Amino acid sequence: MDVMDYLDAWHLAIICKIQPDNEAEYVKINLFPYPRGNRDEWIALSEIGDRMSGPFANSDTVSEKDYEVEPVMKCLTSLRDYYQKFLTQN
Repeated sequence: MDVMDYLDAWHLAIICKIQPDNEAEYVKINLFPYPRGNRDEWIALSEIGDRMSGPFANSDTVSEKDYEVEPVMKCLTSLRDYYQKFLTQN
């Protein structure tokens, strides 16, 4: 999906965690190309409609051409490793 970060820039992103009982920190997302979690952001339930959309839906700032295959695959591999480490620690 596309997600707007706190600087109003759109990124491809994935959902890492959902906390249905916490409206202020409802969805935790991981932004590409930041696979280590250092740029993970929480999105409040009230902000989802403004900050999240389908993948490549914001074609004025994000397009498929912006994401070459090799860097995306490297990012996904790093993200998978990060997630595995997260699972073993929790």
